Order: sequence, then C-alpha cells, then structure tokens
Amino acid sequence: MPPDFSHTHEGSSPIRIAPSILSADLGNLESQLREAEHGGADEIHIDIMDGHFVPNITFGLPVVEAVRRITKLPIDVHLMVEEPEVLLEPLVKLGATTIDIHIEACEDPKRLITLVHNAGAQIGIAVNPETPLKNVTPIASEIDRILVMSVHPGFPAQTFLSSSLSKLREAYTDKLAMNSQREIAVDGGIGPETGNSVAIAGARTLIAGSAIFASSHGIKDAISHIRQVAEEGLRESIASRNLTT
Repeated sequence: MPPDFSHTHEGSSPIRIAPSILSADLGNLESQLREAEHGGADEIHIDIMDGHFVPNITFGLPVVEAVRRITKLPIDVHLMVEEPEVLLEPLVKLGATTIDIHIEACEDPKRLITLVHNAGAQIGIAVNPETPLKNVTPIASEIDRILVMSVHPGFPAQTFLSSSLSKLREAYTDKLAMNSQREIAVDGGIGPETGNSVAIAGARTLIAGSAIFASSHGIKDAISHIRQVAEEGLRESIASRNLTT
C-alpha cells in the first residue's frame, strides 16, 4: 500500500517547506514551480554557486528573475560565493525575499546585513558543517534566519550529516535564550527520512531538493509527506519539553 499523504497544508503550519530548484527539471521548471506552489510549498529556494566558494557552478541573476515571474511565493536565495556583496542589491531588485550568505565568506557580516535590510529583504546566515555556531553569535540578534547546512555545500542529493542535529539543537537553545523570532532552517539531505529528527532538533524551515522534485509520488505529495513527518517531530518535541517542566 502506498503511503498516505492526505495531510493538507492550509497555510497555518509551523513547518515551512522550501523546494530547492537545484534538483528540479530545468526543462520543465515553470510547470514544476507551479506544481510546487499549488502543492503547498512555502517558498522557493535557489542556490547560486560561483565555482570558487564551492566547486560547482549553478544559477545566476536571470534564473532568479525568471522564477520571480513564474511564482508569487517568497524566494530564498542561498549564496555559495566568495564575494556575496556584489549580488545583494541586484538580487533584491529581481525579487529575492531572503538572501542567505555564508559566515565563512563574510569579512564584515554586519555591513552585509545592513545592505540587505536597507534593500528591503531579509537575511540569513548559513553555517557549514565544520563551522561552529559560535561564529554567528556576535550577529545573531541582527539576522532573520540561521541556515544550518546538513551536507557539505555544492552538490545536490547528498547524504544527511547526523552531526548537524546537535547544531540545530544549539541554534534552537540560543533562540529561546535570546527570546528571538529568528528562523531556523536546514538544508541538505532533507526528506521524509530526516524531516522528523530535524524538527525535533529545532528546524522550522526545511529545504529539500531531490526528495521533492525526484519523488516517485509527485511534487505535491512529497511536500505534504515531508511536512507531515516534520509536524510529528515538532509535536514530539513540544510534548517532551512539557514533561520536563
């Protein structure tokens, strides 16, 4: 019997699902984006890589512009580049809602945070698996999102790194301690098998590529399934906290 994906998203879920077009069929990008939007996606995730910060080269500004024409959903742009500052204002003008920059690529993150906010977008700070979360602490109160990488960035369809769970828990603990509205996102190896554990650890935005666009059950059911297991994890986490209080 196939799995039951009957759970529907009514826009009130605390779990956000962000399909990453790195795993989409670019020849059918418009139809796949529309299917994702109608299937309950909360935002669209676009990876921009420069071949230097990571070995791969992917999308550029024209793709962001094209995606903005296709969908009304928020667009989250993840910059895996050595010089993110040159892209910030152009991305916002083209329709990026959130821009994630790597702490490893920032000489002056506060200046970039100000640039993005002044341009009218939100900013996230991405953290590679080997980078300690304490590197973000000095700017944590100024950012809108922390993006925990659960794979080494650069390529799609990688295996989830279980070591990222402790970093998610740390990010969630810090968020509570600061009484912050900062969003916690996770990217890499996310799907039905990992959605539960990352939600328990503290992630509320789950970025998924191949688990959505390459799913044999279709895009809509894949989104619903990942959200369903993540919501179950969130309920488990809340129940566990209630037992300890």
